[in-house]
Amino acid sequence: MKTVLPGVGEANTSVSIGDVDRYAEGVASRARRLTPFDDDEIYETFAPASRADDGGHVCYVISLPVHRLHTLVKSGVVRLDRLSCGRKARSQRKLDPTDEERIAEWRMGLLSEQKPFLGGLTWNVRPDGSGTIEYIPRERTLRIAGFIDVPDSVRRHAALVEAYDAAKRGGNFDPRYRVSICVYHLGREEEARLFAQLNRVHD
Repeated sequence: MKTVLPGVGEANTSVSIGDVDRYAEGVASRARRLTPFDDDEIYETFAPASRADDGGHVCYVISLPVHRLHTLVKSGVVRLDRLSCGRKARSQRKLDPTDEERIAEWRMGLLSEQKPFLGGLTWNVRPDGSGTIEYIPRERTLRIAGFIDVPDSVRRHAALVEAYDAAKRGGNFDPRYRVSICVYHLGREEEARLFAQLNRVHD
């Protein structure tokens, strides 16, 4: 049975003799609560995954082929809803002309010979009950149960999905094309701060 660091989502692993850090974490984990992963809840696994720090929070960096990203978006696991703060409310999901234009630009670039620089995409798994993260350091594996929101890079996500659909019709796009994604585990307030800062230069 694995346990999770509160607010971080990093899993405890077996302790080797002499490994002081892991031993301390193992002792502290005894009082931690069970996670959805202990109840065999359906989850997505991503490997390899690397731990990083950003905005004073732990985050995780993964690489994903577009065909899998397409599946996650179409299945509703990855949600392209926009934040209500500073953007359209969730009930107003119709894209505005600017969104449509930028998505079309990204899609056309992805289908061209000279691919655009997408930069890193962003995901957020909110710790408010809609999602849970578990990270296994020794296996460099990230597990996510629940929904994944996209606080930034919504247009690039949509363009990648459309490029994949075009590739199935013979377009010039390899569905194995891999993209870099930074996965956060933030509440709504910090998610809004993340969007505000990243959106100054992205999308």
